Amino acid sequence: MSDKPEALQLANWFEGGHGGCELEAAAELRRLHKVNQELLEALRDIGEYRGEGPSYTTPWQDIVRNLGEIARAAIAKAEGQK
Repeated sequence: MSDKPEALQLANWFEGGHGGCELEAAAELRRLHKVNQELLEALRDIGEYRGEGPSYTTPWQDIVRNLGEIARAAIAKAEGQK
């Protein structure tokens, strides 16, 4: 089993001449993998903020904390964790 994400494994397989429209499919899989990585990084950045600190006085911080919880759950799901 490879450490590479499945999208990249499929891209390599398509580039190897398997199936039709191999190069287009491989390019699209690589593009989607890159987008996925960028989105996960953005979610990680959101997930770092927990709405804590000495100025915890506004409802906006509750909203931000909740966004962080959502981001952490999305990251865990995308990375195959529970």
